[in-house]
Amino acid sequence: MLTDLQIQMAQELLHRQFPYIEGLLSPTIGKAEQFPVMRNSFIQVLHTGGNHWVCVSNIGCSHNNQVKLYDSLYSGIAPFTREQIGALLFNQDSNVIEICVPPVDQQTNGTDCGVFVIAFATALCHNMDPTSLKFNRRAIRAHLLDSLKNGYIGIFPFEEKSSIGYEETVAMPVYCDCRLPYNPTKDQMAECTNCKKWFHQACQKIPDKVFKYKRFQWKCNNCQIA
Repeated sequence: MLTDLQIQMAQELLHRQFPYIEGLLSPTIGKAEQFPVMRNSFIQVLHTGGNHWVCVSNIGCSHNNQVKLYDSLYSGIAPFTREQIGALLFNQDSNVIEICVPPVDQQTNGTDCGVFVIAFATALCHNMDPTSLKFNRRAIRAHLLDSLKNGYIGIFPFEEKSSIGYEETVAMPVYCDCRLPYNPTKDQMAECTNCKKWFHQACQKIPDKVFKYKRFQWKCNNCQIA
C-alpha cells in the first residue's frame, strides 16, 4: 500500500501537469478535516480511514451535488470517506449528495489500491474514462515508480475493455450549516423545533439536556437570532 507521501508526490506531479484541475491535494489535509471547497472540476485521492485509498472527482457529473467515487476494492463507502466528500462539495443547494460508483477495474490483492487510484486520477486528467481501462497489473507499479523518478505521469499501461457493469448510486443526506453527513459513531444530531432542520451537536454546541430529555424544545443558532 502506498504511503501518504507517495500519494502526495503523485498528485503534485499531476497538479503541475494539469494546473486547471482543482484538488490533487495532500491526503493528510483530508485526514485533518481541512479540505477546501471545490468550486470547479476536481480530482482528489482520499484515505478511507482504514487501510485503503479511493479517488473522487466531479468530472463528468451533470449536477453540483454529484461526485464519482473510483474504488478498486469497492465494498461500500466508509463514514470518513463520506465526510470528506461532504467537505469537498459543501453543497448548499441540495440536502442530498449523489455518490456515483462507476464499475472500474478491481485489484486482486490487498496492497495495490494506491497505485490504482493514481491510475484512475491520471486517466481522468488525460480525458480518459477509467471504466474503459483494464490495467496491466505487472506493469503499473513500476510505471508509477518511474513516473515519480522522472517527474511526469503518463497513462498507466492498460488494455481497453468494455465499460459494462452496474454503476451504483448512493444518496448521502447532508445536514447542518457544515453540510456534512451524520456519523452516529462520532456525533449526535438534534432537530430545531422552529425550522425543523437537523444539526450536529458539535457544530451548534447543543447542550446534552436536549438529548437527555426528548421533549426538550431547542432552537438552532439561526432561529434564536431571528
